[in-house]
Amino acid sequence: MSTTAWVIDRLKSRIGVDGPEVTAPVEAGHVRRFAEAIGEYFAPVLIGDQITAKGRVVDVYDKAGSTGNMLFILFETDYTNQHGELVARLRGTMIRR
Repeated sequence: MSTTAWVIDRLKSRIGVDGPEVTAPVEAGHVRRFAEAIGEYFAPVLIGDQITAKGRVVDVYDKAGSTGNMLFILFETDYTNQHGELVARLRGTMIRR
Protein backbone atom coordinates (compact mmCIF):
# COMPACT_ATOMS: atom_id res chain seq x y z
CA MET A 1 0.00 0.00 0.00
CA SER A 2 1.56 3.29 -1.00
CA THR A 3 1.32 6.50 0.95
CA THR A 4 -0.89 9.07 -0.73
CA ALA A 5 -0.62 12.83 -0.40
CA TRP A 6 -4.09 13.20 1.16
CA VAL A 7 -3.15 10.84 4.02
CA ILE A 8 -0.01 12.85 4.76
CA ASP A 9 -1.93 16.15 4.57
CA ARG A 10 -4.61 14.83 6.92
CA LEU A 11 -2.03 13.67 9.46
CA LYS A 12 -0.03 16.89 9.19
CA SER A 13 -3.19 18.84 10.03
CA ARG A 14 -3.19 16.97 13.37
CA ILE A 15 0.36 18.02 14.35
CA GLY A 16 0.25 19.61 17.79
CA VAL A 17 -3.47 18.89 18.28
CA ASP A 18 -4.27 16.99 21.48
CA GLY A 19 -6.16 13.74 21.08
CA PRO A 20 -8.88 12.50 23.44
CA GLU A 21 -7.94 11.90 27.07
CA VAL A 22 -7.98 8.38 28.50
CA THR A 23 -7.98 7.92 32.29
CA ALA A 24 -7.31 4.66 34.14
CA PRO A 25 -6.53 3.70 37.75
CA VAL A 26 -3.10 2.32 38.61
CA GLU A 27 -3.55 -1.07 40.25
CA ALA A 28 -1.11 -3.47 41.88
CA GLY A 29 0.82 -5.30 39.17
CA HIS A 30 0.38 -2.52 36.61
CA VAL A 31 2.90 -0.07 38.04
CA ARG A 32 5.84 -2.12 36.77
CA ARG A 33 4.53 -2.20 33.20
CA PHE A 34 3.89 1.54 33.27
CA ALA A 35 7.38 2.16 34.62
CA GLU A 36 8.92 0.20 31.73
CA ALA A 37 7.54 2.57 29.11
CA ILE A 38 10.21 4.41 27.15
CA GLY A 39 10.23 8.09 27.92
CA GLU A 40 10.87 10.74 30.53
CA TYR A 41 9.65 10.45 34.11
CA PHE A 42 8.87 13.47 36.27
CA ALA A 43 7.07 12.13 39.37
CA PRO A 44 6.36 8.76 41.00
CA VAL A 45 3.22 6.85 40.01
CA LEU A 46 1.59 5.19 43.01
CA ILE A 47 -1.03 2.49 43.37
CA GLY A 48 -4.40 4.22 43.52
CA ASP A 49 -3.36 7.13 41.29
CA GLN A 50 -5.68 8.03 38.41
CA ILE A 51 -3.48 8.45 35.35
CA THR A 52 -4.72 10.36 32.32
CA ALA A 53 -2.99 9.97 28.95
CA LYS A 54 -3.26 12.61 26.25
CA GLY A 55 -1.48 12.05 22.95
CA ARG A 56 -0.67 14.18 19.95
CA VAL A 57 1.00 13.86 16.57
CA VAL A 58 4.33 15.71 16.60
CA ASP A 59 5.44 15.23 12.99
CA VAL A 60 4.62 13.27 9.84
CA TYR A 61 6.82 12.55 6.85
CA ASP A 62 7.16 9.95 4.12
CA LYS A 63 10.27 8.27 2.81
CA ALA A 64 10.97 5.91 -0.06
CA GLY A 65 12.03 2.45 1.08
CA SER A 66 13.20 -0.65 -0.75
CA THR A 67 9.66 -2.12 -0.62
CA GLY A 68 7.80 1.13 -1.36
CA ASN A 69 6.88 4.36 0.38
CA MET A 70 6.84 4.45 4.17
CA LEU A 71 4.93 6.92 6.32
CA PHE A 72 6.59 7.97 9.60
CA ILE A 73 4.29 9.30 12.33
CA LEU A 74 6.04 10.78 15.37
CA PHE A 75 3.83 11.00 18.44
CA GLU A 76 4.05 12.18 22.03
CA THR A 77 1.86 11.16 24.96
CA ASP A 78 1.72 13.03 28.28
CA TYR A 79 0.64 11.19 31.43
CA THR A 80 -0.79 13.22 34.31
CA ASN A 81 -2.03 12.13 37.73
CA GLN A 82 -5.29 13.06 39.45
CA HIS A 83 -3.67 16.31 40.68
CA GLY A 84 -2.88 17.42 37.11
CA GLU A 85 0.86 16.84 37.62
CA LEU A 86 2.84 15.60 34.63
CA VAL A 87 4.31 12.24 35.71
CA ALA A 88 5.67 10.94 32.39
CA ARG A 89 6.06 11.70 28.70
CA LEU A 90 6.38 9.02 26.04
CA ARG A 91 7.70 9.72 22.56
CA GLY A 92 7.59 7.27 19.72
CA THR A 93 7.43 6.65 16.00
CA MET A 94 4.97 4.55 14.02
CA ILE A 95 5.88 3.40 10.53
CA ARG A 96 3.19 2.57 7.99
CA ARG A 97 3.66 1.17 4.49
